Amino acid sequence: MFPHEVRWFYKAPGKFWQPMKGADSLLLEQTYLSEVEGQKGAMPTTTSGYDGEEVVVMGGMYVVDIPNRKMKPIYWAGEKLFLWHLRYLRGNPKTCNN
Repeated sequence: MFPHEVRWFYKAPGKFWQPMKGADSLLLEQTYLSEVEGQKGAMPTTTSGYDGEEVVVMGGMYVVDIPNRKMKPIYWAGEKLFLWHLRYLRGNPKTCNN
């Protein structure tokens, strides 16, 4: 998939869904494909990247638990945010098998 075809969103309770930044979305997608779907691929090795099942995003402010679709702040106590994974489909949706 191309970067513009996948996007991750986050939402605090009672708020609207917000898109993740492009780099964070791509990092989450790469980790998701490598870990959750079991596909082979190079794992991110930066300090703001892969750490077990959690991924650090938003400039090191939040950690994401991909299997449970939750995001929580690292440096302060706060509510966990919900995550949503979206892939844009090409073509006629009636003919898509996914």
